[in-house]
Amino acid sequence: MATSRRILITSENTGLWQADQDEETAAKVTELLQQDFEKHHVFFNARGFHNHITHYLLTLYGLGAPIGALETAFDANEHYQQKAIPVKHSVVTELQRNWSANAPNYLGVGEHYPNFLAFFQLEIDEKGWEAVLSEFVFQDTSKSRDIYQRLFAGIAHPLIQLQFGLEWEQPALIAAALAQAAVHDNSLGNFFDEVDAAVEAHDQSGAEVPHRYLSRVCEEIRSSDSPLRNAAEWKDSDPLFEGVLGRTLKEAVQLAASLRVEEQDVDERTAEMLHHNAYVSAASSQYPPRVPRYDFFLIHSLNASLFFLSLDKPFIPVSGRIRLLEHKMRYDLLQYIARGCPLIRMSTIRECSTHVMQEAKLPVDLLPTLQNIVDDGHVVKVVRSLLLAEETSSEWEGSRWMRLSSVEDWLQAHRMLLRGVQGQNDKWIYGTGFTSAWKDVPLLSDSEESSDDSDD
Repeated sequence: MATSRRILITSENTGLWQADQDEETAAKVTELLQQDFEKHHVFFNARGFHNHITHYLLTLYGLGAPIGALETAFDANEHYQQKAIPVKHSVVTELQRNWSANAPNYLGVGEHYPNFLAFFQLEIDEKGWEAVLSEFVFQDTSKSRDIYQRLFAGIAHPLIQLQFGLEWEQPALIAAALAQAAVHDNSLGNFFDEVDAAVEAHDQSGAEVPHRYLSRVCEEIRSSDSPLRNAAEWKDSDPLFEGVLGRTLKEAVQLAASLRVEEQDVDERTAEMLHHNAYVSAASSQYPPRVPRYDFFLIHSLNASLFFLSLDKPFIPVSGRIRLLEHKMRYDLLQYIARGCPLIRMSTIRECSTHVMQEAKLPVDLLPTLQNIVDDGHVVKVVRSLLLAEETSSEWEGSRWMRLSSVEDWLQAHRMLLRGVQGQNDKWIYGTGFTSAWKDVPLLSDSEESSDDSDD
């Protein structure tokens, strides 16, 4: 069985997409995941860039990829990883003795990842992974609040890591995700706290709880004269913190506090949030006459959305689901504004001439081609997120928040992704709402030959 130290993936456990797999491929993905877990650090350089091997392997496996694709993905990314750092058992002992008093001495420091990992492994050994997640993520305490706010740091990488651990119910990956959250700064903590305070003040006033659709809120910002419309600037070293939270914190808090989830709406608002991120990622990837290119920051919001499809579990209280979902929607709002409030409308998806895979009838028809594009795992993660967004959205057909409403819409989103990554050295845009971000992106008319290139 899977433990806090041993990963075990079976052929029946292929994740949310439920692709078919065999025992041989299951054994191989287990072997490669275990190697990564034991041998590599969470970051691969001093700038805190994340190790994506776990995400890459499980995404491929969950989409039905063969052994060869798993081995290729591992080999392409294993060589540049930082080696695992030895555990300092004295630190682990301190964390066990008194988390509240001692953890602040080590939180936010990358070199303490192995110490937090060892701590969470011991906690899981003693209490079980469900109880540990309840204590550190799903309860509403000062301890859990600090950790679940950190899940959104590092463009939500800790949340993505936890998503894979929870989806595949792997205690080792859950421990790794909690440790990863612990070594990130709680850079959004002040924002989240101020939003919570604004929500509490609103509720105490007796005013009606607002019901606002996330996509509509973003569309309105784009067409308004709100200070949020131009809060982020291309010259900002960090458009999120220097721009949105630096120049317009008050306005951001006020708007974010209006994004609320009622208990009876949790499932639908989860679908809405996932759909929104698919819509924004696809619609903002078009800047005629340039090659379509998805935004690197927005795809992380999209990929992190899958976490919420795994929360319908007996040990997770509805209040915990609501709290995290509201945090995620508010985070998505910040990321949209920080990327320059890009134009988002369905016509940009429907009218984009990608000139790729025109014979395809369904999004899955593009899957073999997209799986063969070797990178660090971002491409296939976006593919799986789009597929699951389509599947989840289909249960809410006709809802007011829905934007992509047909198979052709979703197929176009996949074609735009493929057109932007196939045969391209640079696969993503960084700040899609800023004109300057697009200046070096090839013109569609100048790159038709490269669109036929293979990444094999």
